[in-house]
Formats: sequence, structure tokens, C-alpha cells
Amino acid sequence: MTLHLHGYLAEDVERAGADRAEALRAALAIKHPPMIADLLIGTADLALRLDRADQAARLLAASEAVRGHPDRSQPDAARIAAEARGRLGEDGWAEAVRDGRERDWRELAEVTLAVRT
Repeated sequence: MTLHLHGYLAEDVERAGADRAEALRAALAIKHPPMIADLLIGTADLALRLDRADQAARLLAASEAVRGHPDRSQPDAARIAAEARGRLGEDGWAEAVRDGRERDWRELAEVTLAVRT
């Protein structure tokens, strides 16, 4: 969980992505859906930092699918959603969310973590 938090705090997106990837590997090893859902929210934060609001919206939707419902106690999810929605507009947001619900969350995370620049 420490690496997950480092991902938020790291100024360098390369470091943030590496921390996120390592945290996700650890969560996969224990197969804990709430932790995986939290890590997908963190990966959505990274997507925003990479100027990929569409991917951030997909990851948030995937996070909700993994958890089974939105996590209203997670302020980062609301912040990321508001910023992504603002960048994409309502139609773009709705399309990305639909796509995120339908796609495999592993693929979405992998794409984001692989495209670090």
C-alpha cells in the first residue's frame, strides 16, 4: 500500500508509474478486489498526469466494476472523475466510462503503466 501512496506523491511520472505497477503486482498476488479497485483509481490519476483523460475515465469505471460499486469514501476518485469529465465533455466521458466497464481492467492498467513517458 505504501507504493500506491508513493504513486500519488511522486513528481516524476516515471517513478509514479513504477510505484503503481509494483503495487498492482502485489495486489494481484493476494487477489484482494478492494485493493485492486483502489490501485485502479491511482492508475487513473497517473493517466490524467499523462494527459489521458479518456483512459482515466476507463480506469475509474473498471475500478467500480472490480469493487462492485463506486467508492464514495475515496476523494481521489471524485477529483479524477471531475477533471476527466471536464476535459472530455459529457459525451466523451460517457463513452469512455462505457468502454471501461466492458474492457478487462488488467488490460486498461497495463496500457497506462506501459505508456509512461
